[in-house]
Amino acid sequence: MCLCASISRAQEATEPTPEDMARSAALFEEAEVAYNAGDLAHAVELLDEAYGLYPEPVLLYNLARAHEALGHLAEARDNYEAFLEAVPDTPDRGAIERRLATLRAQLDAAEEARRRPPPPPPAPPPTDPSEPWVVTAAVVSVATLATLGVAATLGILSELRLDEAR
Repeated sequence: MCLCASISRAQEATEPTPEDMARSAALFEEAEVAYNAGDLAHAVELLDEAYGLYPEPVLLYNLARAHEALGHLAEARDNYEAFLEAVPDTPDRGAIERRLATLRAQLDAAEEARRRPPPPPPAPPPTDPSEPWVVTAAVVSVATLATLGVAATLGILSELRLDEAR
């Protein structure tokens, strides 16, 4: 949903008929039920359709809240700004302006994060420099023991054969 589309439809439309106003009110009520049930995307669709039929500024405020709840921060900002433009003397102006300041800060932070390069990959864990020596020493020790065992066996066999030959 784009607020621009809603606003341009409202500007292109002729004066709303009583039927348009009634349908807009019914859509607003459906949107309220959807919003309260947590179906925020459907609430946005209904509010957008209602605003297209009858551009009542309170619909902009409700669109802003629904978009904000969905995490659509830019759309929420645009709808809050359009609401304040349509109803400059709203008693809630201060609260809405504070909300807008928060949304702008969040949008700026998100933009800054997008521009920042990703962090480098983590360095591989350090290896113990003695590790290869330990393995090498173990292999050499086993090989030495095996060689000594073979040599001892051959020596004993040679002695036995010599004794038999005498």
